[in-house]
Amino acid sequence: MPEHVPDGRTSLGVTEFDERHHVFTEDRGVPASVRARQAAELMLAVPTAYSWRVHERELLVWKRDSWQEAAHLIAAVMAALGVLGIEAGSPAVPA
Repeated sequence: MPEHVPDGRTSLGVTEFDERHHVFTEDRGVPASVRARQAAELMLAVPTAYSWRVHERELLVWKRDSWQEAAHLIAAVMAALGVLGIEAGSPAVPA
């Protein structure tokens, strides 16, 4: 069964990122934001391809195959949190 592709696909203007990842957002200001470019850099630093999204108050992180190394999963979660502007040690994320 094909997966639903949401509306609002955009690019961030970071060539390497835009070639490897797909971004969907309803906020048309995202591609121009400095935060979006920082997010691209964080996600490119993760050594394995993965997907993530926020659903209500939950962060969902997954990849097509199983995670081979816990460090890669942790890097993906930390990158997604960085995209959201949440840092380790903040009230939302215990240190």
